[in-house]
Amino acid sequence: MNTVGNYVRSFPYPVMEEGNLSFPLGSYEVELVDRTPSENAGTKIISVMHHVKNARLIWNMLQRGKFAYGCAVASPLTGYRKFFQSKHPQHEITWESDHVLGNVQFSPVIFCKEPVCNHVLSPDCDVSDLWIGKSVNFAIGAKIAISTPYTLSSSVQHMLWFRKNENVSPGQMQAGICEDGDFRFDVDVSQDVFKTILNPQDGEGPLRRAIVINAMSACLALLAKDYGNDSGDSPSWKNIPNLVSLSDEIHSAGLPLWDADDFCPEKTATALYPYVLQGGSDDSDT
Repeated sequence: MNTVGNYVRSFPYPVMEEGNLSFPLGSYEVELVDRTPSENAGTKIISVMHHVKNARLIWNMLQRGKFAYGCAVASPLTGYRKFFQSKHPQHEITWESDHVLGNVQFSPVIFCKEPVCNHVLSPDCDVSDLWIGKSVNFAIGAKIAISTPYTLSSSVQHMLWFRKNENVSPGQMQAGICEDGDFRFDVDVSQDVFKTILNPQDGEGPLRRAIVINAMSACLALLAKDYGNDSGDSPSWKNIPNLVSLSDEIHSAGLPLWDADDFCPEKTATALYPYVLQGGSDDSDT
């Protein structure tokens, strides 16, 4: 076990992370930007930008192709998990919205892509004096820089929390607002509905998508009921970060907010998260 400053880790090599003094002047920061076009809401696109400073060991290994940039994406509700990697500091990660529900967790890292053996650390590596002169190995998959995890919960879809409730009759759901902690919508569903959400049997999940849209509509209707009269110059919902983010998303789609007379929950839900129909459209008369 290595002791770096007053911080003890089991890593046999220097690591950059919060609280670790292996790189005394180093920093690792990550920017996440939602690049999803409004006309293609079914596919989520997130731009990831990694910034590494004062860590020449990491930078040189990145330039040589020994290290690479990565970001793990996880959806605890559906069990979706995927690791994206790139040789470039800026890259995009994508997923189908049907595969990811609830809060989405991002874990950016810089990791070892090719093994590095018997590398002797020098002052040129920007590492702590305690590491200088030591010979270290980096195995494939080793995490060299670890960012603080991020959680995406800015849109109504990611504010939905589906919960299996045995008291809900088959094929039914019941929505409510939870204001404890981060503002969210709790959607209690029957066991069969919950099973469909987690494991859709219809390919990409049009049925699950329809369930989510119904839940979104119900939750937006509740939002209009509870906050529709909360207008004026300084409405109380502007003190709730998740609702501020949601209002920005609705504005970006060119739709009225929940405090407007022409607000329509189902129109907003389907505009933000459109239905996906199988077999194409049929304009013929029946």
